[in-house]
Amino acid sequence: TGKPTFLDPMEPHNIALATKELNLKHVVITSVDRDDLDDGGADHFSKVILETKRLNYNTTIQYNI
Repeated sequence: TGKPTFLDPMEPHNIALATKELNLKHVVITSVDRDDLDDGGADHFSKVILETKRLNYNTTIQYNI
């Protein structure tokens, strides 16, 4: 338990870029609930997935919520 820190607005891009730089063919993206946010962090989580796919068209993505 604890108070989470702020959401990093660059996290979606940074994860996508790291995936590209590492030339990953498959990634697993996981997340914890953000009870401090109205949507539980769903918008931020979806941005990570969408940006990763945008920069890594051929990379498959498995996401676990």
